[in-house]
Parts: sequence; structure tokens; C-alpha cells
Amino acid sequence: MKTLKLQLAISLAACLLITAEQAHALIEVGGNAPVQGRNWRAGAEELANLKTRIAWWEGPPFGGGEWTFLYRGDTNTFNQALDVFAAIRAPSLELVVCDGPVESPFLRDDNAPKADTGYDWDFMIWDVQSYFRLYGNPTSTSMADMPDFRRPLPAPRVTVFIGGGGGVQWDKVKVPRGIVVIDRRASTAGVKPGQGAVIAGCVYDLSTSKPLAGAKVAAQKPTTGRQYETVATAQSAPDGRFFIEKLPAGTYRVCVFADGYAPILAGYSRVVTDGYLAFDDIELSPRATVSGSVVSDDGKPVAGAEVRFIDTLGMNGVSYRLPASAETTTDANGCFHIAAVPSGYGRLICFPKGYHVRVGELQAVPAKDLVLRASRTGTIRGKVIGGGQKLGEVTVSVEQQTGPQVGKWGGGRRVKPDGTFEFDNVPPGTYIISTGSLVPSEMPDANAKTIEVTAGQTVTVELQAASANGF
Repeated sequence: MKTLKLQLAISLAACLLITAEQAHALIEVGGNAPVQGRNWRAGAEELANLKTRIAWWEGPPFGGGEWTFLYRGDTNTFNQALDVFAAIRAPSLELVVCDGPVESPFLRDDNAPKADTGYDWDFMIWDVQSYFRLYGNPTSTSMADMPDFRRPLPAPRVTVFIGGGGGVQWDKVKVPRGIVVIDRRASTAGVKPGQGAVIAGCVYDLSTSKPLAGAKVAAQKPTTGRQYETVATAQSAPDGRFFIEKLPAGTYRVCVFADGYAPILAGYSRVVTDGYLAFDDIELSPRATVSGSVVSDDGKPVAGAEVRFIDTLGMNGVSYRLPASAETTTDANGCFHIAAVPSGYGRLICFPKGYHVRVGELQAVPAKDLVLRASRTGTIRGKVIGGGQKLGEVTVSVEQQTGPQVGKWGGGRRVKPDGTFEFDNVPPGTYIISTGSLVPSEMPDANAKTIEVTAGQTVTVELQAASANGF
């Protein structure tokens, strides 16, 4: 397998670039060529480069650093891998045992649709610098919707998949001393074959740490777009425990709802036929509201402005993912009221037509009588010429060069077939605009231009298509 880069269109988080457009992020994938350690625990490189490895991938987008290595082999080769794993110098080493089979999309080959995409075990380890930069930075909440946000560095982890035609037989596995085994198989949880998959867990009140009875837990599958349908539900018992049974194999998202509490998206995961999926300690935060008004620089109310509450954190300061966007629109008096957010923390962003509102600081909630100041914006309008390409495949990118780091404006969009493009609601400031890449690690566009955007004005620009643009 040759090393490749997958271009993923990911909506930008508010603390990175505030725009309705999209940008490209990278997940890097490779085969079995040797790799070098990237701030990994001592001894991890030896495990990463075992001959049984068939592929690797590094993510997440916007920073990377989580390395996952995929392997195929029998019980004997797996036991040898565990010996190497046990030699890694770390406070804790985790071996997770799951039901198989398992497949990876990174093993798919468009030229060989029948190629084997399965594997027997994987090894995950973080580049510690990347992890702390993404999830441990106390000045940033740009990754607040990720489960690892503000949590300790995960232990190096091997996950082995048992059954389903895999090569590893668990009863013949020899686990070296010092490795913590986490058994998540259906048989260990008492789920009998033929009863379908089971999703289980326990729900707590985050504010009291007590089990929460009567919470509705929903297993949902995607339909069209970003919509989900509920496949099955369960209610938490007096001790907070719940079981969703008789599920068909597939990938689900699990959401929890309870009166008086903000709903939570507990996570996404895959279950195999007759498999078992456990969610430990799902903590619900009491429901809160955030309200206020949006006014222009001259003090007039701004009606019809979209207001969103993002980067939601529980009162414990860690990620609290909502199943749906927390948003509303200002009324005729410029007022807004957003309910069903968690008691804790979050950030307001606002998109009034013809105005720009800076991204707010992290805000404790509940909160009321907040005032968002809206400043007049300008417009960037232009045309792309030359390049000998299909202009409809060219992307124009713009990035603010002046102004605050938090809430800095920018993004990109495809031009129309005639080469024209337009960005509206652009805050005043100095910008770089280009048909090439604005990613610092990539080759800059020699034809990029610097422009000045003024409130209430339209700036017109003509761009030469970069030779590398297009798809």
C-alpha cells in the first residue's frame, strides 16, 4: 500500500476560522513500510513496525498525532506482539478484547473491490505533543466536542477482535504481567448468541454523582444527510443502568435524554452480530439556558441573527456533546434565548446578515442579559482566470492577516463555472486570497494577493488559477 493523504471536508470550528464554508483537513494513511517514532512512549516503535502490520493511519484532522496500526496474524504472532507491547515504558498498558470481525475503510482498494479489509488487532498510541496541543491547551476550546478534550493522555492500547473468522483464539492468549485487560465481549457480559447485539451502560447526575433513574437512552442510525432515526430505546433503572437489546449489527450513535437535564450524545460505535457495547458513566448535566441580545455598534437591535452556543462543556470542564445544534434566531428586539444547554460552560457565536460578531469568550452557564456587539462587514467579489482548468473545480481560499487570533475569519469555496466568486459578511481587515493552498505546511501560491476589506464596501479582485488547483 502506498502512503496517501485523504482530503476530508471538515466544517471549521469556531475558534479556528469562522465562516460558513469548509476547509480541507488531512488524515494520513500508510502500509507496511517502517515508520519512525513521533514522541511515543519508549518501546512503541518496535511494536509499530512488526512484520505482521498491514497498514496504519494517523488522525484526527486539524493536528493529527493519534497513530493506529493494523495487524493480521494468528494466536502465536499475537502473543509475540503482546510481549513487545509489555516492554513499552508507560504508567499503564491496556489490552481491550472485543467481538469480531472488524474491517477498516483504509484497507479498501477501488481497483480490487474484493480485497480483504479485515484485520485481527490494532495498536493505538499518541504523539504526546499533539495530544496536549489538541486537548490540553487551557486557552483553547477548538476541540471541545471531542471525547478526549481536557482528559489525561490515553494509555497505549492494543485492541484484539475475537471470533468472526479472525486468527486469534482468546483461550490460547498469554497476557504478560503489567497489561490491564478490558474484556468487552458479549459472552463476558452474559449476552447469549442469537439474542442480537446489546448496548449497555449507566447514567449519572453530573451535579450529584448519583445514579439517574428514568433517563431515555436511544440507539440511532444515520438516514439522509445529518439526520438520524431511533432504532431502539431503553430507560435507566433506579441504579442508573440500562440495556438496549436485540439490535442488528451496525454503527450506532447513542443519545441520552432526561427531564430537567441537557441531552447528551454519548458516542458513536459499531456492534457486530450478537455483540456487546458498553458505555461507562454517562453523566448528564442539569439543563440551563443562555439569553441576551445582539446590537449593532450604534446600539440598535439586530433582528434575524442566527445565534449558536458551541464548545459545550459540563461543569467538570470536559466535553459535553449535544445531539443537535443549540441555536436560535434573534427576535424583532434583537433578543435570543437558547434552552436545553448543560450547566457548565460554552461559547456564543452569531451570524447576523451584513454584520460580524467576534467569537465570545468561554461563558459560564446558566447566563442571561448577555450582549453581543455586531460590526458592519464588507464583501469580497472576484473572478478566477487562466490555468487551463475547469473553473468550476477551482477553490478560492481567504485568510485574515490582522485582528484577534481567536475568531479569526477565513475559509474557502468553489468558484462558479464562469470563474466568479463572492464572500459576504467579511469583517474589516487585511486578507490573503488565493486559488492555491493557505495551509502553512504546503507550497504557497505565488499568485496570492493581499486585499483590504472595509465595512460596508465591496472589494473586487482578479485571481490567476494556481497550477495545482482543481481535482
